[in-house]
Amino acid sequence: MRTMGEDFDKVIALANHFGLNPNVDLYNWRFIIQKLTFLAQVLGIDTSYVFTPYAAGPYATTLASDYYNHREQLSSGRTDYQLNQTEIQSVQRINEYTNLEGNMARLESASTFVYIIHKNPSLDDNEINRVFRNYKPYITKKDRILGLNQAKQLLFKEEYLTEEIKEEMDLWDGIE
Repeated sequence: MRTMGEDFDKVIALANHFGLNPNVDLYNWRFIIQKLTFLAQVLGIDTSYVFTPYAAGPYATTLASDYYNHREQLSSGRTDYQLNQTEIQSVQRINEYTNLEGNMARLESASTFVYIIHKNPSLDDNEINRVFRNYKPYITKKDRILGLNQAKQLLFKEEYLTEEIKEEMDLWDGIE
């Protein structure tokens, strides 16, 4: 069984991997660490943090406790933990489909959609949007649409990509 210290070492390794230098005294950095850790966990980084819906998207109180109690370790990037190749591959989509230091509403939207889809995989898009609007009525339509698209890209599994879909995507890519 892992300890919280091992989980937090993974969080620090994630921040290092993405070139982040977080300062937990600033809200934006706490927000980014919460969303990064949540997305990484859903994509395959094994931690025991329990995320729940919160005012600004998925949130783990134990993670907050860890970064407040070990702020110097996080801000300095000090850890012996190194992400392995499998872990690096599992989080590559975060870099491809999100901008961690960009639009916070978009990151909140994408991570909330990932949370909803991950917890309720049988919901269709209309139901997903209904649940999302209950959680986040203040998110603009643009950020909601872009967030859902980012969530789908983050959660996409290659086995869903049939030859027929590949051909259709090639046709769309060829339109100028």
